[in-house]
Amino acid sequence: MWLGILLALGALLIGGCGDTRASAPLAGPTGPDGGTCPAGKFLYDDFSCPPPIPLEAGTPKPPCTPEGDHLCHERCSSSADCVDPARPYCRILGLYAGHDWNCNVGVRICRETATDDCPNDPPLR
Repeated sequence: MWLGILLALGALLIGGCGDTRASAPLAGPTGPDGGTCPAGKFLYDDFSCPPPIPLEAGTPKPPCTPEGDHLCHERCSSSADCVDPARPYCRILGLYAGHDWNCNVGVRICRETATDDCPNDPPLR
């Protein structure tokens, strides 16, 4: 119940009293075990981890860092699939996927800008 109220208040703060669907990604439920989005959406919930370098004995491995906005984004195959005027471009979002580079894998989502994150096409999720 509180999550729904907080999401509604956040939508009002971001977009005012009007319809905010065209100006913000769909909010998705998140938590320590991740979250889910409706079919056709992608939950941007990623982790970057330090490179696998040798550490001195007794030195703990640095922790992984959460990445992403934890929101649901529209998946797409081409810009024709992107109906939100605020996100008209179908482009690749690069993902760390638990590694140290943001283009280990990617996902095509509707975005604000007409550029991909990765110089070469990574494997897609």
